[in-house]
Amino acid sequence: MNADTVGTSVEPRSTACAPVAATWSAAGLYEAFSAGKIFEYTVFTPSAFSLVWASCTGGSANGSSAIGYAAVFGRFRGHKVFLSTSVALMVVPPVTLLVPMFVFMVDTGMVNHLQSVIIFYTGLLVPFAVFFMTNFFRTVPQELIEAAASEGAGPFTVFRRIVLPLSGAASFTLIVVQAIWVWNELLIALVFLQNESARTLMAGLTQFQGRFATNEPLVLAGALISIAPVVLLYLSGQRFFVRGLTAGIGK
Repeated sequence: MNADTVGTSVEPRSTACAPVAATWSAAGLYEAFSAGKIFEYTVFTPSAFSLVWASCTGGSANGSSAIGYAAVFGRFRGHKVFLSTSVALMVVPPVTLLVPMFVFMVDTGMVNHLQSVIIFYTGLLVPFAVFFMTNFFRTVPQELIEAAASEGAGPFTVFRRIVLPLSGAASFTLIVVQAIWVWNELLIALVFLQNESARTLMAGLTQFQGRFATNEPLVLAGALISIAPVVLLYLSGQRFFVRGLTAGIGK
């Protein structure tokens, strides 16, 4: 997102591509909200995309925290194989899973339903989330866990009252990183959500582009509006984000 994008998004279509001095106008932004219906795709309303966004990021972050805790402190049998498999799954390109997953969703009747992308997104996010949280939990002193256990605290109590509060910065960083990926994902949403009423934000922005002509101010106005929630999310927890980026890099 640069100055040209912002400038074009607030220009009338008649002057956006013309070699004349541009005049600023809110017509593109107004059309994006009214005719483009971009408000229906954002998290400002209880839209389909807000459900997908919250389910995938929240589900993968919460699940990976529990899995990482069990792998580091529980030491269940085969935990090393499990962690190695999670790392290996991170290098699998999502596009290679597109066809088999689409066939599966067709067979189960979930195409054009939010469950299809929620399952796909969560499956893609979990391996990195487990890897990230596992590395953070390895920095938590083992003596702290043993001291809580000696006082009679069970594994769930230790996880809920000691480990989770310590992992606040790491969890927030993980949510931000995964939320940005889900926010910008286009290919999977276009394939699995072909119904316009169930599309995610980036798939909804494709409706702004015509077949033979493109309204550049409208497209860039939609792009400008689409980055607002992510920017607000980052700014609201910037200090946690910076701390979380360095979590797990040392003892």
